[in-house]
Amino acid sequence: MDIQSQLKHPHLLALHRLIQDQDYLYMIMELCDQGDLFDFVIKDQEINFVREEGLVKTWFHQILDAVEHMHSQAAR
Repeated sequence: MDIQSQLKHPHLLALHRLIQDQDYLYMIMELCDQGDLFDFVIKDQEINFVREEGLVKTWFHQILDAVEHMHSQAAR
């Protein structure tokens, strides 16, 4: 939670607030009303079994960029 709350990157979900009560810790995060990436890929493959290479490269680059950012912040 400490690292997540400090992460600011366009390809990562933002953690806006933490609320804790006696039993639970609630993480108020950026809304993803379209679902997560896994759901998108599963649902979309029924429509688009083969994806345009450039689009896939763009998405993969965004994922790698976000992972690199997370690792650079965790090393501090």
